[in-house]
Amino acid sequence: MSARRVLEQVARTLQLTGGLLLAVFSVQFALRALEERRARVSAPAPVPSEDRRALAASAAASAPSAAAPLTAAPPTPPAPSGTPLRMSLVVDARQPRAEVYVAGVRVGETPFVGEVSCRAGSSVKIEVLQRQGPPVSFERPCSGSATLRAE
Repeated sequence: MSARRVLEQVARTLQLTGGLLLAVFSVQFALRALEERRARVSAPAPVPSEDRRALAASAAASAPSAAAPLTAAPPTPPAPSGTPLRMSLVVDARQPRAEVYVAGVRVGETPFVGEVSCRAGSSVKIEVLQRQGPPVSFERPCSGSATLRAE
């Protein structure tokens, strides 16, 4: 056998070995991703804080030592007018990748999830410039609620 044929044989063997290693690592990666997803799906969903309070209150009410009647927690009072607030903002449009403007400043594209600063009692102007069709404007009050939605 000539040196050239030996080198060709070695090259083919190395290519085959590299391909097999790549396949093995790809399968391992896919299996780990599936295991993580299965763990996330089977894990109990987190309970929102309001539901936690309700669960704690019902547990306290059903406890044998609980003598006080179950009462609802008082609602949180609205923020005084002019208080700076940080609100979550969710903007969804029928057309993806439409430009989103808040108070005249471009903040991203739809679907948009982010935060906006505003003052309690004022309103937040949201504009969506679609690629086709007229622009869509929303005006949402800046209040104590956690999320502003423009859909």
